[in-house]
Amino acid sequence: DLCRLYTTSDLVEWFGHIADAAEELRQEFDTMAAVKATPESYGMKVQSHPVLMVTSPIKMRSAKSLQLSFSGEVLETVAFHRDRATLDKNLTVAERLLEAAGAPCCDGVISRRRGEGRQEWKGFLWESVPADHVVDFFTSYLTHPAARKVNSAVLADFVKVMAAGGELTSWTVVLLGGGDGASHVLCGKYAVENMVVRKPKEGGEHYSIGRLLSPRDESIDLEEDAWQAALELTVSAWTKDPARGTEDTGKEPPKSPSGPCVRRVRGLGADGVPGNPKRGLLLIYPLDPAAANLPADGPPVIAFGASFPASRSTTTVKYEVDHLLWETEYAPAN
Repeated sequence: DLCRLYTTSDLVEWFGHIADAAEELRQEFDTMAAVKATPESYGMKVQSHPVLMVTSPIKMRSAKSLQLSFSGEVLETVAFHRDRATLDKNLTVAERLLEAAGAPCCDGVISRRRGEGRQEWKGFLWESVPADHVVDFFTSYLTHPAARKVNSAVLADFVKVMAAGGELTSWTVVLLGGGDGASHVLCGKYAVENMVVRKPKEGGEHYSIGRLLSPRDESIDLEEDAWQAALELTVSAWTKDPARGTEDTGKEPPKSPSGPCVRRVRGLGADGVPGNPKRGLLLIYPLDPAAANLPADGPPVIAFGASFPASRSTTTVKYEVDHLLWETEYAPAN
């Protein structure tokens, strides 16, 4: 039988958000089961998980404060402004960060040994960037309201609070190219050859994409031993569940580490591999404006992904959910 469902583009977008959030929690469960974490620790994780930024507006009747932690999570911008003023501002914010970071330690090509081979990225990489510069980036960057899980002001608050406690004090910042788009030079000296291309979703006034990060990008800062440890943890957490249709649940064991395992090893370490919860990862992607149906000679769309190491800290930050904004955009809850 054929069943037809008629709905709006907004509801389709929200269904995608919720499906992604559910899969994130399943991956968290698989990883925590592999390291024999307790149900209590998983419950505490869910209570402060960033997916609440997606799910809470759907069921709330009044304004609500959430206490969130981004430790062990990755957040990526998938919705963007189209107006020239905002695009120019975000480009300026990114360039200010790169100038403050000093000279990159990898210039043009970033190479890492992976097993018997190597992985390479086109771009620039800075190490040991102070948290203050990353906080300034998050504070000044203008995220779109439709970027449900990514609120740059909240991220800035979280980094400040964690840095005050001795974590997230030193960042790896990466400027990535290697896509199929045009080239662009940032700061007058960092030539991004072939900007990343992300096709826009249909409908909506803003520029919206599916995923920003390539799965392997999160491990760009890991040395060989840490990468292998994350891969071993990924394989041990592997669930043969083709119905979920993810890289970690297919018919064959994964050949590269999953995001949750990368973030766990980065922050908490593994056998023979020390953890470093002080080190965050910020990936900056200049997106080709032509792919977003914007003027090709205009500024690139600056997108970012922030990968936070796992931590034993229970630090959270407050996030105010505005139910009035939700009702204005999506109609009152019944």
